[in-house]
Amino acid sequence: MLEFSPKYYKLFFKSRILKEDPHIQGKQIKERIKKQFGTQASYYAKSKPHSSGDSLQLIVSWAEPNGDEIMLDIATGTGFTAFAFAPYVSRVIALDITPEMIDQAKAIAFDKRITNISFQVGESERLPFKDGIFNIVTCRIAAHHFVDIKGFLSEVKRVLVPGGRFLLVDSCSPENKEINRWHNHIEKLRDPSHVTNYLPSAWEGMVEESGMVIEKIDAEVCRTYLSFSDWTRTAGCSEKVKEELLALFRSAPRYISDAFQIYEENGDIHFSWPLILVKARKLQ
Repeated sequence: MLEFSPKYYKLFFKSRILKEDPHIQGKQIKERIKKQFGTQASYYAKSKPHSSGDSLQLIVSWAEPNGDEIMLDIATGTGFTAFAFAPYVSRVIALDITPEMIDQAKAIAFDKRITNISFQVGESERLPFKDGIFNIVTCRIAAHHFVDIKGFLSEVKRVLVPGGRFLLVDSCSPENKEINRWHNHIEKLRDPSHVTNYLPSAWEGMVEESGMVIEKIDAEVCRTYLSFSDWTRTAGCSEKVKEELLALFRSAPRYISDAFQIYEENGDIHFSWPLILVKARKLQ
């Protein structure tokens, strides 16, 4: 059985994030998302974990675009997944709930001279599109903010053409509930709009339950590498929150440090989150 040190118990269970109402409504969470990402949009436009990394190349490779597809990128943020696909498809629609993120994405697309892309403000669980119009639907490093995953997956299936492909990338935890609990705890402390980093088995079950057929799934093929200073700056953390997070990282049990590759170097803490990649298809 896994054991926590007394110091870890004190820091983990007294942290202020656990005082929040566990029954917070979906509408309130979405307002938090708009506030959080609206305020920090310019930082996300420069975020290396979002603008680069192995998962960006892998999601394009797994999708196998042939050049004539219409694709939708859900929760596009500042647009990096949409931009990566643009040279390989006919048309891209990039959607996000936060207008400020869309504004940043438009500016980047203009600078990059990407002309086969359009942008729209909208929710992942209520896609503003007709049935069966997209050949490819993507969602990268965003679904941990979604209030209704089942609703999101149902909408993905609805807007895909028969035989269309769905590509998902998101941060996850190893298949261990205690590690997953720690992971979600610090993510919610850092960013109140965070909902859940799901276990790989949970993603597999939810995608299958949606009626789409999984063709590939891998939670070990890549990770996102982070530094504490950039990670907290991007989220706009207060000094108080930074102190709480720093204490939780430094007091983490060995098995958590190993799972997330936590170490200190040159005055900063470095770590990595596993990423799950899923490729699923809507049946003909």
